[in-house]
Amino acid sequence: MRLGAEKVLPGTWKTLLLSVVAGGLAGGLALLSLPGSARNLACSRPFGAGAAGGGRWEDWGWRVVVILTRGVQVLGRALPEYILAFLLVGLFGLGYWPAILALAVHNSGILGRLGAEVVENVPPTLPRVLRATGSGRAQIFWLGLLPTLMGRFLVFFFYRWETCVREATVLGFVGVSSLGLYIQDARARDLYDEMMVLVLAGAGLVLIGDFVSAVVRARLGGGGGRRC
Repeated sequence: MRLGAEKVLPGTWKTLLLSVVAGGLAGGLALLSLPGSARNLACSRPFGAGAAGGGRWEDWGWRVVVILTRGVQVLGRALPEYILAFLLVGLFGLGYWPAILALAVHNSGILGRLGAEVVENVPPTLPRVLRATGSGRAQIFWLGLLPTLMGRFLVFFFYRWETCVREATVLGFVGVSSLGLYIQDARARDLYDEMMVLVLAGAGLVLIGDFVSAVVRARLGGGGGRRC
């Protein structure tokens, strides 16, 4: 019981807090980057609808937007969380923010790329109808596409959040007393029974995330098909 009071509960809570904040920030950054990374939206004629654009220069301008946005996404997912956290410690010092920002930057790059693929594969019927009624690019995305694609986006979001939970457990070196810090301490002192309890606590967080994911996607209609 002493283990639960001193390590399991505080470590689980701090790991959960770290992963939730980092995951939420990653999801928000990814959504903001989608209009500039989906090639069928970031173009002179979104989804091939509407009047002809402003010519070659407008086409090139949108290509630059897509290249820059996707370049930022590639950079984010190419940098490992551990290296990012190590670099950010030099800027912010030890604490939560290096870990939060490292996880958020890396996972926003992944979510942004996956989200762009979802947008690029959406049927063009609804966007073309919205475009024909005078809706702008932002209205097509935020009011037309996003509500219908949110279920699939949440599939990716919760998967990356589970990854955040796992990575948050090992980012204790930035000064966060997460489960990972306690696991490393138990391993160093050969307390394998204590280490196993802490590992199971981390696994329990992932299971909770999977359950929450299933409930949210079911309510939004993104459960992934009919169940037997």
